[in-house]
Amino acid sequence: MLARVLRGAAALAAAVVIIASGSVSGPSASAAPQVETGRVSMGLAGFAAGNIISDEVFFADDTMSAGDIQAFLNERVPVCQAGYRCLKDFAQSTSTRAADLMCRSTYQGSARQTAAEIIYHVARACGINPQVILATLQKEQGLVTHTWPSEWRYTIAMGQGCPDTAACDTRYYGFFNQVYGAAWQFKRYANPPGTSNFFTWYAPGKTWNILYNPDRACGSSPVFVANQATANLYYYTPYQPNAAALAAGYGTGNGCSAYGNRNFYNYFTDWFGSTQTRLGAAISTAYAALGGSSGFLGAPLGPTTCGLTGGGCYRNFAGGAIYWTAATGAWALSGKVRDVWSSLDYERGFGYPLRAQICGLPDGGCYQDFQSGVIYSSAYGTFGLNGWIRQKWSSLDYERGLGFPTSSVKWLASDASYQDFQRGVIYSTRGGTRALVGKMREVWSALDYERGLGFPSSDEKCLPDGACFQDFLSGVIYSSAAGTFGLSGAIRQKWSSLDYERGLGYPVTPARPLAGGARYQDFQRGVIYSSSSGTFGLTGSIRATWAALDYERGLGFPSTDQRCLADGACYQDFTGGVVYSSSHGTYGLTGAIRQKWAELDYERGLGYPTGPQRCDAVTKVCSQTFVKGTITWNPSTGAQVG
Repeated sequence: MLARVLRGAAALAAAVVIIASGSVSGPSASAAPQVETGRVSMGLAGFAAGNIISDEVFFADDTMSAGDIQAFLNERVPVCQAGYRCLKDFAQSTSTRAADLMCRSTYQGSARQTAAEIIYHVARACGINPQVILATLQKEQGLVTHTWPSEWRYTIAMGQGCPDTAACDTRYYGFFNQVYGAAWQFKRYANPPGTSNFFTWYAPGKTWNILYNPDRACGSSPVFVANQATANLYYYTPYQPNAAALAAGYGTGNGCSAYGNRNFYNYFTDWFGSTQTRLGAAISTAYAALGGSSGFLGAPLGPTTCGLTGGGCYRNFAGGAIYWTAATGAWALSGKVRDVWSSLDYERGFGYPLRAQICGLPDGGCYQDFQSGVIYSSAYGTFGLNGWIRQKWSSLDYERGLGFPTSSVKWLASDASYQDFQRGVIYSTRGGTRALVGKMREVWSALDYERGLGFPSSDEKCLPDGACFQDFLSGVIYSSAAGTFGLSGAIRQKWSSLDYERGLGYPVTPARPLAGGARYQDFQRGVIYSSSSGTFGLTGSIRATWAALDYERGLGFPSTDQRCLADGACYQDFTGGVVYSSSHGTYGLTGAIRQKWAELDYERGLGYPTGPQRCDAVTKVCSQTFVKGTITWNPSTGAQVG
C-alpha cells in the first residue's frame, strides 16, 4: 500500500508535548513523546511553512556514521530506567531488502543490528539524511530521548502505516520495518521515474491550502511549497503549525494547534543545526566530538546560522559557540578567548578559528589561532595579536621571549600601533616593527616616547664588549656598563664622526641643556658640546683645562675639534680663546696675550705656553710664560714681550 496521506489522532498525539504537570495535551496520551525538561527552542524564528527543510539537507545520506549516531543516542539518554530498553540499547534482527526505484541500494539484513546501525544503513540505502530519521523518531514517539519506552513505541516508531482513519497497518510493525518503510515512503512521494504520478497535491513549486489541524473547522492558509523535502513532510504529516503552536516553542498552543512539523523543525535545528544547508552537519559533528551537551559547550541555544562573511556558519551553545567555513573547518570558541574575539568584531576582525584552543602554557596560558591573528589568554589578561606585531612577537620566541600580552593593540595618531607585553613592548610603524625591552624601553619612555627619539628603527643589537644599542628615527640609545642613555641630533652625529664608542667611549649621562640652547653630553673619555658655534668633542687635558677655566663661562664654547701638530702638541679653539697641550703642559690662551703670541708666529716664535695666564687684581696687569719668553699685558701699554 501507499503510506498514509493524512495523519489523524495518532499522529497528532505523537507530536504533542508532556507539560510540566505530567498531563498530556491532545487527543491521546499514549503516543505523546518524552521531551527534555525545561527545553526551549530558539529556532522557530526561522521556521518557514513553505520551506521547512531543503532538499539538500533532507536527502544528504552521509551526514553521520553509525558510530556518530550511536554517540548521539548515548548523549541523549546517558542512563535508561531499569527494566526498559532505550533506543541507544535497542537491537534486532533485520531482513535483506532488494534495491528498487525508491531505495537504490540493497539493504543487507543481519541477525543483530543496533538501532544506530539500522538508521545508518537505511539512510544510505534509501538516500535519506539519518538526521531526518532521528528527528522523525523523536517527533513521532519521543524514542530518541525516552528513558522508559514501551515496546509499542518501537512497534510504530516512525508512525509509518498509521493513517488517521484506520488502525495501523501491521505490515509496518517493528522498528526496522518502520524506519525502512518511512525512508522508502519519503522517496516515493517524489514520484520517481518508473512509478505512478500519484503524489501531486503538495507538489513543490505551487501554492496549497494546508490545514492547521485535523479538525477542518480550525482552518487553513495558502502555503507556497518550495521544494520536494517540504512536500514530503506535508504528505507525511499534513498540518502546518498555527501562530499559537509557533509561539509555544516546544509547548502547547491552543485547541487548533498541530505540532508534528513544528516539532520536526525544533528537534532538527536544536540537534543538527540549519535545515537549509548541510553546512550545519560539520558543526553538529564537531559538537558531538566535544561531548555534546555533556561537554564544555553545554546545551545548544539556537539553530545553526549561515551566510556569514566567507560563507561561514555558527551555532551558539551555553558554554560557547562553534564556527565553520569550508576553508577552516568547524572549531569551538569559548571563555575569554571567545569574548575577546567577539569584541574584535567576530570573523570580520580576526577571521574564523583555525584550531581548537590550546592550553598548558606557563601562567595558565592558552591560545587559539584564527585566520588573521591569534588570541592569548593568561594570568595577565586575554588579548589578540595580529599583523606585524604578532610576527615580531613570534620571531622573539613567543611568550618565552617578551612574555604574554598585557594589553590590546593601541593606535597612535601617526598610524603607528603598539602592544605591551610582560617584558617589553612592540611598536609597528611604516618604518618597521620593533621590540623595546628593559633599560632601552625605560630610557626611551623617559625621553617622551616617540615624541622624543621617534619610533624604533632597528631591533636591539649588542656588541662584543657586552654593550647594546638600538636605533630610533631621531636618535639612538646605548646601554653599557656606564649606563643607558639616548643620543640624538648634532651630539649623536659628532660622537659617530669621532668613531663611536671607539672614540669617546659610551655615554655616561643624558644630554643636558644649557642657556642659549646649548647642550652637552658626557662620555667615558670626553664630552660633546653643541652650541651656536657648532658641535665639538672635548677630551683629556684640554677638556680638564677648559673646565678649570670655568667651562663656557671662561673660554666660551668650543669652536673647532681638537687638532694636533707634527711635534705631538694639540690645541682646540673656543669662542673666547684656545687651549694648547704640549710637553710643557696644557694651558689656555685668551685676549691680547693670545693675539700677541699669534703675531709672533705661534709656537714657532715664543714656543708653547708653560703656565697659565695670571693677572693682578689691583693693577690689572696680566702675563703668561712661554718656552722662549713672557708676554705681559698692561692696560696702558698693551701686550709686550719681556
